[in-house]
Amino acid sequence: MKFLGPDPSEEQLLDLYDKDRGHPGPKSIYFYACLLYACLTGCNPGGLVSEFKDIRDGVFISREEAANMQEAAWQQYLENSKTTQKNN
Repeated sequence: MKFLGPDPSEEQLLDLYDKDRGHPGPKSIYFYACLLYACLTGCNPGGLVSEFKDIRDGVFISREEAANMQEAAWQQYLENSKTTQKNN
């Protein structure tokens, strides 16, 4: 919910799914990739590409939306890192 905020609309939630509403859509996959990047590298995902021309006839996430996802993923990573450090 870092990306959508505390009270997302149904439309915002459904926008994260593929057309079949049963599988993650490009936005969900991109957000997960940003979080995975942060977890694996310990680096901020800010500035990662958001256009993939060779995947499913092209996947394009606007720069603004990609930047918001990258920041939300980074903040979630930082939050989780603090929790992990306290528990060790």
